[in-house]
Parts: sequence; C-alpha cells; structure tokens
Amino acid sequence: TGTITYQATVQLNSTNKENIFFGVEELTDVTVHTPTVCDASVSDDREFNQLVLPDRTKASLILDRSFTLYIPMEGEHLQIPGYGYRDYGKYIEEREVLFPFDVYQGSKYYPANTWITITEDSVDFYLPIWVNEGSYTIDCRASSISAKANQAEEMEEELANLQIDNYVAICQIPVEVSGRLYGLQITDISDYPLWYPVFRKQGSLKHSGLRYFVGDKNQNGVHRSDIKPLTLPLVSGSHPYNTQAGITATGYTFRFTLNTIGQFYGENDYVQLTPSFFYLSKDGKKRQEVDIYYNETINCQKEALVRVGSSMDLANIKERYLGNPYMSVSEEEIKEKQRLTGQNQSEIMYQLKGMFTFHHILLSESFRTYTGKNYSPTGTIPVNVDEKKAALSKQKWYGEYYLPSQVYVVPKNFDLVEAEETYGSFNFREDFWLKDGYIMVQFDIVTVKNGKRHLSYTNLANAKTGYCNMWRMEGFNYHKMDSDGVVWQLEDGDTFLYNARRRASLDYRTGGTH
Repeated sequence: TGTITYQATVQLNSTNKENIFFGVEELTDVTVHTPTVCDASVSDDREFNQLVLPDRTKASLILDRSFTLYIPMEGEHLQIPGYGYRDYGKYIEEREVLFPFDVYQGSKYYPANTWITITEDSVDFYLPIWVNEGSYTIDCRASSISAKANQAEEMEEELANLQIDNYVAICQIPVEVSGRLYGLQITDISDYPLWYPVFRKQGSLKHSGLRYFVGDKNQNGVHRSDIKPLTLPLVSGSHPYNTQAGITATGYTFRFTLNTIGQFYGENDYVQLTPSFFYLSKDGKKRQEVDIYYNETINCQKEALVRVGSSMDLANIKERYLGNPYMSVSEEEIKEKQRLTGQNQSEIMYQLKGMFTFHHILLSESFRTYTGKNYSPTGTIPVNVDEKKAALSKQKWYGEYYLPSQVYVVPKNFDLVEAEETYGSFNFREDFWLKDGYIMVQFDIVTVKNGKRHLSYTNLANAKTGYCNMWRMEGFNYHKMDSDGVVWQLEDGDTFLYNARRRASLDYRTGGTH
C-alpha cells in the first residue's frame, strides 16, 4: 500500500485544502537490472603462424609480434524493451583482461595472470620471445556500475548478465602461441677468389656484411632498407662486381644462417633442411625433378655413382665445427653462448660434429648461438623474468652444404640399374643423362622438436588456408631476370643453382677449396 500526495501551487477563491491525499491499495514492484556485456576477441595472426599442425579452432598469436584485443561495449542482452543488441557503455564500470602469459602494452610490462584495465574498445599488446609456445585461454570481464555497490564483483555470467543476480559479464578467448623460423641468408660461397670481395673485407677473413636474402622483405613482410637487396637464388649477374657471375660450379660450398624464436634451446631441438633437386634448362623455363648420383671418397674408399638418399649416402656424414672462420660467427655470440651454456670456448668453437649428408642437413645445438639478450620493447628484461631464458629464446643457426664436384643427373626415380643392364657399362654419353642445364637445390626447412616437425619455412599445405609461407612473406621473387635477360621461373624453397656443365675439380687441379 501507499499514499499519493497532491499539493496546490496556486489557489484562486478555492475552498479546497492545500494538500490532498489519496491512498493506493496496490503497488507494482520495479526492479533495476543494470546490464553489462563482454564479447571480446583477439586478432588472428595466422598469416604468421608456421606450425606444421596448427590448432585451427584457436586464434594464432606469434612470439615477437603484436596482437590486438577487442573488447567492445556493444553486445547482445535480453530481448526485452530497452535491452537487446546495443551499446551498454554507460552501464559498464570497468573492462579488464587477464593474460596467462607475459605481455607488453607499449613499453609497459604486465606479468602473466595480471588483471589489466582496458579503457578503449581495442588495445594492442606485444608478445615477448620468452613466452612458452602452446595453447592458452585469455580471460576478460566487464563489471556493471552497480557491481561494487552490491558487493557482487564475483557474480559472473558468460557474455552478458542475463540473470538479475549477476553483475559481471565474462568471456574466454582460446589462443595458440607459436614461435618463428625466418631469415635464411647465404653468407659465403667457397669459390674464391671470385667471391672473396663479396663476402670478405679486403686483406682479411672478416665478413663484409653482404649476404643474400630470400627476398626484399623481412619476417614481418616489411621491405628491407637496402636499396637493392641481394636475393636468392643467385643467377648470372647476382655477383655485385661481376655481371656474368652468379651460378656456381658443382663442388663449391655455400654457407648460410637462419633464425628461430621460441623454446629451441634444448638438446632435442634442431633445424632440418631437406634438399630436393631440379634440373633446369639453359633458358630457365623447363624444369623437372631429378635424382643426383655422385663419385666421392667415403670412409677412405672411392665410390662411384652413389645416389643421394641411398644407404651409402646416408653414411657419408660431413662433420663441421662452429669456429670455422668462414662461418663468420661473431666473438660476441661465442661469449654469450659460453655464458648461457657453461661450455668453454674450445668446446663451442672447435668440436667436430656431424652436420649434413647430401640427403639432409641437421643443425644441432653445436651449430646454434643465442641472440635474445635484452630483447624486449624496452631493451631490458623485467626483474621477475628469467634473464637466461629470455636470452636463450632467440636463436641463430649456422650451416653449409654443397653438391659433389662430380655429379650425374637423371630424371626422378629413373632406374639406373635397369639402364646398366641395357647399356652395359656407362660411358656417360647415354641420352638419359641430364648435363647441359642447371641443378636447383630446393630446401624444405623445418624445426624439429622432440623428434617431430614443428615449424615450417614454406608451410605449403597450411599456406593454402591462410597460414604463413615465410618464403613468400619475405618477398621471394618468383620470376627473376638475370644479366642475360633470361627470366627464371622459380618456386618456394629454391635456394641455390649449380651449373651442371662446370665442376670445381676442373678449377683446382691440386690443393682444394675451403
């Protein structure tokens, strides 16, 4: 029950009372339901996701990249007058996000599991290199303006507070964090003196700083600052000081580096490069996959017509050491590896370790350095972060490869045993040998973690559905013109060209190459 009172404001010759009272027998209850919504999301960075087996149900977040959190104040609520889908900003007191991993907002660092207040509908965050790869759930919440007054900050409901007893809307965002594999560069070609002025400072073995990149962009798809960057594969005219030089004779070594970001610092973490071989015609237009046979001394025994990939070839392991001056590993990197691993300089630089067969290259810890020291938006590592873990979380890998000087090329899966039965002993003038063109070495590059392929450089199968092909991201030129006007039709992974008509053994009758 209740009473309504009317009060006269002006009276003219009236006999009515100044106040009139009316009783009310029935009152209608009024309930105040303060709405809030929380339907947040993050930008999906899948175009930079290089995982061989990505979780397609989750947004991709990539180490050493920024991402955007969207937490609008618009959303769906009760389908009653005044509610429904609309902007509920005036009813929302506070929006917050909790990341289960460390993040930066600009230069401000937030440790994992910190509630961060959000004042804009979209906010950019950066994912530091020391965050572990894997699946995570991001928590978001939006509190109504009446939540604190009612001491109801724990009264939560998914997406919107449709129930009147709830005052906070929440949501979860499933994400997958992954690392990076990028920055393949050729840093040396052993055909000296031809390539000496390209890769070495005059009168020394110190590196010149010149190198050949996959393309004209970096790992984020941003154009390099070089006026005209040197790019892969090398063709005629790729030599900066000799307009005819670029394609190399068989038998010469090329050296390379590449980079990774993530937890690739364990004993069972590798980078594997698997070559495929293609025969290209002189004009660069015709292309076919081939098998390579070679002659070489293996275990002190001269062997002939060894097929790349055969059991004999797989036993022909080439050992190398990180301290080879032609690898050009900096003194700073050696000292940093000493600091982080506890190994002495001799162990790091001069221990011979297996690096490759002609069938595949496996870069182990022995050919890895660490470049993550103070790598953060501020140039320092937060005090509560393991500094050594951060330093280990960015790696640089060193490798080399060559095709033997004396190689024989046949179409892929050609039966050489059957051909020998037909022809008798070979004189190498038989018409099935391919010898007038060029041999393209095409690399499939992956990281290997606990015996499984983890990140892929070209990632061809997943790239079809929007995931990262780093070869393309780095601006690879699929139609490359040489100094003779020949346009080479190229493919992902094409790294190095050998001239099938030339071999290093004819350049160096005695002695050897480095």
